[in-house]
Amino acid sequence: MVMYKIVVSQSQAELLAQACEFFSRIGIGQLEFLLEHQVIESKIGNNRRELESYISVLKRILFERTAHSNASILSDEVPDRIRRAWDLNVVIRYRLAWDKAGNPARRRSDMFGVWYDEPRHTSKEPLATITSENEWRSIDSAPRVRNEAGEHQIIFLTARYPIGGATWTDLVQSWWVEPAGENDGFWARWNHQFPPTHWMKISLPPGDKP
Repeated sequence: MVMYKIVVSQSQAELLAQACEFFSRIGIGQLEFLLEHQVIESKIGNNRRELESYISVLKRILFERTAHSNASILSDEVPDRIRRAWDLNVVIRYRLAWDKAGNPARRRSDMFGVWYDEPRHTSKEPLATITSENEWRSIDSAPRVRNEAGEHQIIFLTARYPIGGATWTDLVQSWWVEPAGENDGFWARWNHQFPPTHWMKISLPPGDKP
């Protein structure tokens, strides 16, 4: 299976989730969801009841269902690509919900509670993975090579103090210094006697480099 990686902003991630949700809801027969589309909703005016009657006819013809019924996402009549879209939607929603929850995390009243639940796998393909650029990661995955422009990759480092274990060091802006001669490589500006354990990506203004 060929895998891809894309980098998107928060607003772009929200659009991807909305598109996948829209695609999957229409795919299980929730045609009334058409009226929730931002462009369509803005043009409805006083015609909602008439449009709802048209949608009821479409549901009966296309899906053989009544106005307020639809197939389950797990139904055998639902193609797996519809479930793949739904899985992608819930994975993105879950990540966005907890990113917006803050630190310490608090569920927001303006977001649906189900968005905070672990994504439920419904399709045959593995769930997609999504991480935040501002997420702490294990030091094992920290970049130890220069970027394409030959510049050091600047990151934040931290670690728990060995004694106590509940306190973290202050953030250290650092980069990997390559081995030279008999000297091993090391993290610049890291002055603790113990090694860093986590890193996070940061962005510097253009032209700023060590």
